[in-house]
Amino acid sequence: MHSLSFLQLLFPSIPTYITYTWFVMALLAFFSFLATRRLQMTPGVFQNAMEVFVGAIDKLLLDTMGHHGKRFFPLIATLGFFILSSNLIGLIPGLESPTSNLNTTVAMALVVFFMTHIVGVQVQGLKYFKQFMGPV
Repeated sequence: MHSLSFLQLLFPSIPTYITYTWFVMALLAFFSFLATRRLQMTPGVFQNAMEVFVGAIDKLLLDTMGHHGKRFFPLIATLGFFILSSNLIGLIPGLESPTSNLNTTVAMALVVFFMTHIVGVQVQGLKYFKQFMGPV
C-alpha cells in the first residue's frame, strides 16, 4: 500500500526513500547540533542522551575490538544512528523508513564492504589478499 506523504508533496520528482533519507540525515544533524552546542560538565537533556548513546557504542567497540575499535568509531556510530533513526521513523504512521528500500541498504553494505578491504590493505599490505586464496 502506497501513501502520499508530505515529503512527496514537497519533492514530487524525487523518490520517497531518498527524501526520507535526507530527512533522517537532517534530523540527526539537528539533534547533534542541539546536543553539542553548549557542552557543560552537568549535561542537559540532549547532551545526556547523546553521551549515553555514544558511550554505549564506545563500550561495545572497546569490548569487541579492543583499542583498535576507536579507529572505526565514526563509521560504526554513524551507521548505527542512521539505521536506528530510519527504523524509528518508519514506526510513525504516514512516514516511510529509508532502510525499507533495497537501494539504501545496499549502499550502506557497499560502504562497509569496501571499507573492510581498504583497512585490510592498509594494515597488512598486499598480503591481505593472500587469505582469500586458500592454502598455497
